Amino acid sequence: DNQESDGSWNPARHGGSKSYQPALTALATLALHKSGDAFNYEVLRARRYLNEIQNPDGSFGTGKGRERFYNQAMVTYTLAMIGTDNDNPAVLERAVELIKRDQSAAGGWDYTAGSEGNSAITAWQIQALAAAEQVGVRGAHATVKKGLRWLRGMTDSSGGVSYKRGSSALSDTVNALTAHTLLTAGAAFPELSSTGQRIAASLDLMPSDKAGADLYRDSMKVRALKAAGANDSAEMLKNQIVKAGSAPYRDQWSKIGGRLYVESLNSLTRTF
Repeated sequence: DNQESDGSWNPARHGGSKSYQPALTALATLALHKSGDAFNYEVLRARRYLNEIQNPDGSFGTGKGRERFYNQAMVTYTLAMIGTDNDNPAVLERAVELIKRDQSAAGGWDYTAGSEGNSAITAWQIQALAAAEQVGVRGAHATVKKGLRWLRGMTDSSGGVSYKRGSSALSDTVNALTAHTLLTAGAAFPELSSTGQRIAASLDLMPSDKAGADLYRDSMKVRALKAAGANDSAEMLKNQIVKAGSAPYRDQWSKIGGRLYVESLNSLTRTF
C-alpha cells in the first residue's frame, strides 16, 4: 500500500532516512517476494527501480560510506534472490565487480579506506557475492573465499566474533551475521561450517523483552539458528518476533528505516 509510483519505498515517509532508500526498498522487495505470488507485480516494479538506480560504477543510489556499503550489499543480494530484468543482465555483474574492488587486502570490507574490515558489513558483502554466484555471476569465488577466511579469523574459541581486529567488544548481532554467513556461503568448506556451528551454539536465546528489543539482532539470530539446524530454538525466537508484531523497537535500524524497516524485516523473518 505504501509503494511509490517509481516502484521504490521511501523510508523518509515512514520515520527513516532517505539515504538508505535502495537498501530499504531491497528489504521490502525481498519481504514481498518471500511472501508469495500475490505480490509479483509489486516485486516487478521494485526490481525495475533497483535496476534503474544503478550508477555506471556498479553502485546503487547516492549514499556515501556506511550508507553506500549497506545499499550495495542489500540491493545486490536481493536482485540475486529475485532476479534482475531480463533485458539488463549486466546489473549484477557490475554490482559484483564493485564489491570485489572494495575488499581490503586483508579480506574484509569497511566503510572507510585503509581499514582491513569490520565483521558486520563483511558478512553482508559475502552474502551478496555468494547469492550472485549461485545465479551464475562469475568471478566472485576467490573474493568470497578470502572474505570467509577473514571472518573465521575474527572468531575466538568460545564462538565470539570481534567487530574489528583487536576489538574486545562482542555482540550477538555480529555473532549471528557471521554464523549465518559461514554456514551458508561457507557450506562447502567443513572448517568454516564447524566454526559457524560453534558461533550459533553460543547465541543467547534470552527473550527479546529481557535483552532489550532489537529486531535486527533477533532476526539475524533466527537465520543463523536455522542455518545451524537448531530449528526449535529458531522457531521459539521467531514466535517472539511475530508476537511483538509492529511494536516499537529500540535497535539502530529502526531510526534509519522507521516503520518501513520494522514491517519489512518482521514480515521477512516469518518466512525464515
